[in-house]
Amino acid sequence: MPRFPSFVHVRHDAEAQSLLIEPANPPPRAPSAAKATIKTNTNVKEQPMKRRFEFVEGSSAKFWEISTAGADVTVTFGRLGTSGQTQTKTLPDAEAAAKHANKLIGEKTKKGYQEVAST
Repeated sequence: MPRFPSFVHVRHDAEAQSLLIEPANPPPRAPSAAKATIKTNTNVKEQPMKRRFEFVEGSSAKFWEISTAGADVTVTFGRLGTSGQTQTKTLPDAEAAAKHANKLIGEKTKKGYQEVAST
């Protein structure tokens, strides 16, 4: 006996209309794509950003820095008191770089890193 229902064959004895169930309160429709507009200003240059986070708990004492410059995202990390390791990732554009940096910052703050400096 299968654990989950499986398709056996098409029922020809039931009408298609009787199988459709209309919800009592249908969910509101999303606005059409033609009406929604997103405004972006392509003339504005992305400002370079640099932020530093530290995590000190028990015997762990480490830092994590992130900076953006145009389409490049540079991450430096390591133990406090050292120069650490540096990794640079180049993304298609500055907007993608900022989005990626914000995603990484969210991950680190979720892990308990506290921001110490930003520019």
